[in-house]
Amino acid sequence: MPNTRKSVGTARPCRPRKKKFNYNPDKIEAETEYASTSAKKIKDASYDDIEIDVGHNNVIINFLTVFTFLSQCLKCKKCDGDVTFSRTCDRGLGFNLVIKCKCNDKQRVSSSPLVNGAYEINRRLMFVMRILGLELRSINTFCSLMELSSGFGNGTYYAFITNLLEAAKSTFEVIQREVIAEERQKNAEAGNEETHLSVSGDGSWKRRGFSSLFGIATLIGKYTHKVLDFVVKSSFCQSCSNWASKKGTNEYDIWHDTHEQHCSINHTGSAGKMEVDCMKKMFCRSESHGVKYATYIGDGDTKTFQALLNCNPYSDLTVHKKECIGHVQKRMGIRLRAAKKQHKGIGGKGAGNLTDKLVKDLTLYYGLAIRRHPDLAEEMRKGV
Repeated sequence: MPNTRKSVGTARPCRPRKKKFNYNPDKIEAETEYASTSAKKIKDASYDDIEIDVGHNNVIINFLTVFTFLSQCLKCKKCDGDVTFSRTCDRGLGFNLVIKCKCNDKQRVSSSPLVNGAYEINRRLMFVMRILGLELRSINTFCSLMELSSGFGNGTYYAFITNLLEAAKSTFEVIQREVIAEERQKNAEAGNEETHLSVSGDGSWKRRGFSSLFGIATLIGKYTHKVLDFVVKSSFCQSCSNWASKKGTNEYDIWHDTHEQHCSINHTGSAGKMEVDCMKKMFCRSESHGVKYATYIGDGDTKTFQALLNCNPYSDLTVHKKECIGHVQKRMGIRLRAAKKQHKGIGGKGAGNLTDKLVKDLTLYYGLAIRRHPDLAEEMRKGV
């Protein structure tokens, strides 16, 4: 029986293995390290210094139709041979266009400008979709139905959301500084203390009925009518919800230690309390912007103003409140429409009845009577 064992001889020296380059296109599109650097540049630059290329635009073409036609029309300058077009390095809507000819002189050009190695068109698509209120599933559905690409992965999408958040914060901080300076100037021109501003505040929620998981409150300058500050409150985190079933395991503890500082939950309590907490936070940090909010113009909700008095954001200044005339006017319309429902005889189209047009007119005139006499109570009463 033949010997099947390998003959023992001099061992050949082992060649060092070449390190494989693990190319992962998704990592390039999901890059987030440059976000903070770009944010610093935006903060340091003036808002008016941002240049916009008005000649830049994007088009959608059929690759096969357009480049098949170009292949029939174009020649290589070096070998005078026919050229062919192909694509490679596809990531989302972006790709590299490869031009080949007989002399094997390949030329490559990106279909879109690159932003730190990522295609700009991908970021623009996801930005526009977020502005329209659409998320990853809608983006991938759009790309699939239009036969543009296979879409984007979760890592790429959420990395973009992180970049977008950093850019939005930096842009707002630049604009905020200019708006506060403008409000201070107009406040001084009106004869008031320059740094003691009057602001209008109000809150809103993603869902009505005080059951929303998200809320926002804003402060608007009295004279510029521009947003001076805002706060977003959230009592929900998608990551925490996904990991809730693994709570108590070692895997969960490791994840929680790294996630805690990035958790999106910044509010505990009822949804109605979101507006109160937002206002307190904005008033308490106003001095970091070089101003104090001396007068608060708000709706009839006394909880917010009482909370501001209790927290006492300024040791040398007491915040005063003025009623928002728009809210007072709105409540007049609400009361008149409620009266129509309770007393059936006063409604209808008859002469002297409380029609919808009359309710609208009375509401408007009621607001005008208050606006024309804001500082004279007796004259205001006569106007009403």
